[in-house]
Amino acid sequence: MNFKATIATFLSEEFAPDIPPEEFDENLNLVDFGIIDSLGVLKLVAYLESDFGIVVQPEELSVDLFSSLGEISRFVDRKLEAVR
Repeated sequence: MNFKATIATFLSEEFAPDIPPEEFDENLNLVDFGIIDSLGVLKLVAYLESDFGIVVQPEELSVDLFSSLGEISRFVDRKLEAVR
């Protein structure tokens, strides 16, 4: 499964309609560039839990874990690996 492409599409549709999913830089800091804020992180977490079937623990609700497409993709990958 291509997590990055799926997540990039969500980020583009919900937070950055000016950035096409295929042009989303995985290292772009979403917080520093004002693309996502703390409320957006919660919306992103709800999406990840719903679409990927993962559970994000309260102690994992850190902006750092969700600061870029690359960080988000690695987080989802780790969560899915843990349940395999």
